[in-house]
Amino acid sequence: MGSEMCIRDRSTATATATGTVATSTATSAATATSAAADGPRAEAHGLGLALGLRTEAATAAIERRPISYQGTSLRVDLHLRRFHLRAQGSWYRLRDTLETTYGPGDLMVAAMWTAVQRPRWRVGLALPVGAPLGDHEEHLGMGHWMVMPGVFAAAQLGRQLTASAGVAYHRALGNGHHNHGMGPYVNPMTAEELSFAGRAGVRAAPTLQLIAETAVAVPLDGDARAILGAGFTLQHGQMSVSVLAQAGALRAPFTARGVADLAYAF
Repeated sequence: MGSEMCIRDRSTATATATGTVATSTATSAATATSAAADGPRAEAHGLGLALGLRTEAATAAIERRPISYQGTSLRVDLHLRRFHLRAQGSWYRLRDTLETTYGPGDLMVAAMWTAVQRPRWRVGLALPVGAPLGDHEEHLGMGHWMVMPGVFAAAQLGRQLTASAGVAYHRALGNGHHNHGMGPYVNPMTAEELSFAGRAGVRAAPTLQLIAETAVAVPLDGDARAILGAGFTLQHGQMSVSVLAQAGALRAPFTARGVADLAYAF
C-alpha cells in the first residue's frame, strides 16, 4: 500500500506513498517494509513526524460482477533514530451492482526498525498488524487480526537511481470470519501468504522523481496475484505529492487503480 529518495536526512523527507504499493495486492507487510525503506526518517539523534493523506479509486470484477470503490486514508509516521512507527486508518465507499456501502477499512499499525544503516543502503525488520475495524460482511475488512512480519532493504544506486524492496509473511490470528479464500474487496489478503513489494525511483529533476513498482502475493493454498504501477513524486520543502497509476497483472484484486498521496514531514 512511499516514493522518495531512499537515503537522505529528515530535511528532504517526502511522501510515504509506498503505503500505496499498499496497499496493492493487499495492505501488506511487504508494502509496509517498502514504506519503511522509502519513508521520511529522523535525523541521526532526533525525532521525526510526518502526516499523510491518501485518496484512491479502483475498478474491479468480482465473480464477473463489476464493482468500484473510493477511499481516503489518514496516516501518521513517527521516527526516532532507527525506529519507525506508523498508523493508518481508511474510509471507503464501495459500490457493486446490488448496493453502495460506506464504512471504515481495517486499521493498520506497523513498527519498523532499521537494523543496519550505511551511507548508501540500509536493511531492517517490520511488524505490521491489521486490526479488524472494517465490516467483513460488507467486504470492507478481513474480519480478524492479521500479523505480517517482514524484512526490507533500500539502496542509493547512483546520483539519480534508488531502489527498495520488502518481503513478508501474512498470517491470520484466530478463526474470525475468514473463509480462507481471498479477503475483502478493498485491500484483500488470504489467511496465510507470502508477499513481495519492490520499487525503483529515478530523479528526473531536482523536485521530481519518476516511480515504477510491483507487488506480488502468493497464498499458501491459492493462486498468486500481482500488480504493476508507475507514477511520480513532486517535492517542495517538507511537503510532497505522489500520484500512481496501478493495473492488475495476475489475478489482481482490481482492474485499475489510481492513488494520490500528500505528505508533510515536520
